[in-house]
Amino acid sequence: INPYELMASVSHWLGDVSDVAPREERLRAEAERSAEKKAAGTSAPAPEVAGDSNDDAVFDPAGIAQLTKDYGETVAREVVDNFHNISAGLIDDLLGAAQSGDMSLWHRAAHDLKGGARTLGLKRLADVCRDIEFACGNNQAEVARQGTDGLGQIFNEALAALAEYRGAG
Repeated sequence: INPYELMASVSHWLGDVSDVAPREERLRAEAERSAEKKAAGTSAPAPEVAGDSNDDAVFDPAGIAQLTKDYGETVAREVVDNFHNISAGLIDDLLGAAQSGDMSLWHRAAHDLKGGARTLGLKRLADVCRDIEFACGNNQAEVARQGTDGLGQIFNEALAALAEYRGAG
């Protein structure tokens, strides 16, 4: 990604860089919400309500389509390839952390896997990882373990859908 594309992406998410006052206000409001969550004992972001997504699809090509629109086909292909190359390591980290009970690694691996999956439209995998991340962030090992059960199959389905998409493209 060249610096201009990166700045365009940052501007898209943060708004006009010269628009500092509203951005500071948003950050202050987010800090207040975070403090309220900690006081309430829910420091991790709550997952969306079950059934909030349109469906339980394994893959939604709109994620890659948006990536292609924003950054071009070459970058989108690189992101897909990078996810394919590193995701197995993240799954290994996540499953290993689940066995050892390492909540920090478990949380981090779920978070990283969720981000990549969501970007690429791997909805089911992203949703499960979101739930695991939330449980780990709230020290709910048993809930996280329940979310981790069957994750290998969901991961394999996601990779198969991604491979099918890549083969068709």
